[in-house]
Amino acid sequence: MIATMKNKYLLIAISAFFLLTFATSCNNSKGANDKSEIEENIENSDKYDAEKNDSLIRDFITNMYENELYYNYDFLEAHCTAKMLKYLKDEFEYNGDGYAGYLFRTGAQDDKPGAEDVKDKVLKITKDSEGWYHYTFTDGGWRGENKIKVRVENGKVMVDELERVNNEYAEAGNRESVDIDSLMIDP
Repeated sequence: MIATMKNKYLLIAISAFFLLTFATSCNNSKGANDKSEIEENIENSDKYDAEKNDSLIRDFITNMYENELYYNYDFLEAHCTAKMLKYLKDEFEYNGDGYAGYLFRTGAQDDKPGAEDVKDKVLKITKDSEGWYHYTFTDGGWRGENKIKVRVENGKVMVDELERVNNEYAEAGNRESVDIDSLMIDP
């Protein structure tokens, strides 16, 4: 009877060893699958964040332009990087301190003839392969396009760069700014 008990315990020990070995190998296999699932979840999360940020940026550009927030210095200071604020300050062409918020539009001082009733609005926003957002807009009936480099920091859109791409007002022969020295007549 003692021999059968020993054999029984030996059989249980061997069975337990094989069971644990099998469970460990299954768990390792599952671990490999878990890793790829985790990587896939991270990729999906990054894709979701990128889509969420893209939507946030597009809404920001539309809201900023259509509500003329680029003239609000508190808004600019809250949503522009130090580099962008320096650029806007350096480009300010009037006496005193200020920001050249007008660079976000065409610079037209008068409505386009026949388009006095056209509302200033964003017509289209696209993103290029270099990460710039291009926004096409109307400004007093004049069409313009700017490109803007932005990023989202802690859920807040920050403007880092701005360039004019197309400006119907300037192309029509209108001056964006008057150079006083060029108007002076030499005696």
